[in-house]
Amino acid sequence: EDRALKSFAGEGGLFPGDIAVLVDRSSQGAAEVLTAVLKKANGAELYGEPTFGYAGEVEQIELPNGGGVLELTSAFYTGPEGERLNQRIRIDRENRLGALFFADPEDGSDPVLEGAIDRILEAPGESASL
Repeated sequence: EDRALKSFAGEGGLFPGDIAVLVDRSSQGAAEVLTAVLKKANGAELYGEPTFGYAGEVEQIELPNGGGVLELTSAFYTGPEGERLNQRIRIDRENRLGALFFADPEDGSDPVLEGAIDRILEAPGESASL
């Protein structure tokens, strides 16, 4: 539990602009790691719903006599300051966008994405660029 699996160091400077990240309850794994890093290192603003809450590695163990496969979490990823990412990444209340309506591939609409863009463009005193 205390061992570090991998460590990554970035090269160059941080992105100078504003960053907005849209996540929902199905965002997990690498998406949660990236979201945590962007929020902590670049102050990214998060929109949508809290994430799934699972950023880990899975180990598969084959059961004897063809009894199937058991999947166990063998490690969790951590954020930039070592915090475990095995909990949902929370979204500030004013940036929450419930997934009451889902994207419609028939007409190309995505109400949640459109809601996030509207909130970004409404942000007081900030220049929003997409």
